[in-house]
Amino acid sequence: PHSDVLESPFTADDLVHAASPLLSARVAPVQSAPSRCWTVMGAVGGAGATTVAIEIACALAERLPGPRRVCLIDLNLADGAAAAYLAAPANMLLSRASQAPERIDPALLDAFVSQAPGGIDLLAAARDCHAFDTTSAEAVLRILDVACQVYDAVVVDAPRHRRTWTLDVLSGSD
Repeated sequence: PHSDVLESPFTADDLVHAASPLLSARVAPVQSAPSRCWTVMGAVGGAGATTVAIEIACALAERLPGPRRVCLIDLNLADGAAAAYLAAPANMLLSRASQAPERIDPALLDAFVSQAPGGIDLLAAARDCHAFDTTSAEAVLRILDVACQVYDAVVVDAPRHRRTWTLDVLSGSD
């Protein structure tokens, strides 16, 4: 019911006006309902988007206790930092899964998941400067689709530069 997208340039007043309804809205815990997905995208490198995504995931994990409740997906495939920030392994082999994206299912998702502090599951790939060239849009969207089937809450740390799948990820986010 609220928008969290601001067109630039915007003023501090515009930001307050847009953020106030979002901050005052109370989000109820998900109860056997479809997954909720949040996507965080920074405007520039070093803006803190990964930190914000981690904080959102940890806050949701605190609110939604239990296994398989919250998943943080780092889609900064070339230089993502979520795994390093959380001192967790980067197990997601999305470029390999791109060869047959239709085979991405909950079992493969399990193979890619790392347990991270704060009670969240992490899907992150090892840094690879060629990852955006070797990972298909179909694989990115399929991993998100499967994660939303498995988890109550999915938090996506999206790269700041648009990719062929960026608008699809954003439109699928709550």
